[in-house]
Amino acid sequence: MSNKVSVPTSQREVEDHNLAVRRRGTDRVWYRSSCPRCREPGPFAPYELRRRGLRLVDKDAVLNAPCVTCTTIWLARWQCRKCDCVFTDYPAFVLPYKRYAGFTLLHKAALYLEDAQQTYRKTTGPQGWTTGYVTPPGAPAIVERKLDHSTIWRMLGWLGSEVAALLAGIPVIQDGSPRSTCHPLLGTLAPHKFRSPERERVLCQARQLLDLIANRENPFPEKFLPRNATRSGFG
Repeated sequence: MSNKVSVPTSQREVEDHNLAVRRRGTDRVWYRSSCPRCREPGPFAPYELRRRGLRLVDKDAVLNAPCVTCTTIWLARWQCRKCDCVFTDYPAFVLPYKRYAGFTLLHKAALYLEDAQQTYRKTTGPQGWTTGYVTPPGAPAIVERKLDHSTIWRMLGWLGSEVAALLAGIPVIQDGSPRSTCHPLLGTLAPHKFRSPERERVLCQARQLLDLIANRENPFPEKFLPRNATRSGFG
């Protein structure tokens, strides 16, 4: 499964998105094909732009070590021409109210679940490296923060809680792609990765959802995330 989940989002992808979303009028890129309220198809009327912070996990150009880069992304808001609903349009790599780029942590979550030898700490710090934050130019002091291993658990806990998305997505996958490997019973784990039935359930559901996301990206025109994601969960 891990090789199917999209690779971490890069700074170049964010820059390309920012250029496309800041075009004027109807030349501005949009990702949704239908209104979230009335479900009618676009096009929609441009409404406004807003910006927010986003964290990427990349490699340091000098040390070639993993690092967390804080960047800025622009998000477009649109107004439905039919019901006047105003909504924020998210690119596939941004999740509502989540600080990290979606694919960054999906990739790491899949690595943890697929490899029996992976631990939370090994996942956040591969090959013994500490995944530290990049100090912005002009900062008064060196940033000493690092990607904490608990971030991976919070991501997995959020994925494992998306039961409604999982139940809704599996029949769609199986109907739209009969050869899909996505199956409700998929999700067995190495037994040392959990100590309670509750954690086993959450991790197994997270693994099922990751497989669903991987299968959903190819045969359908819209991305599974962020459209089917809730706004609750990890930060």
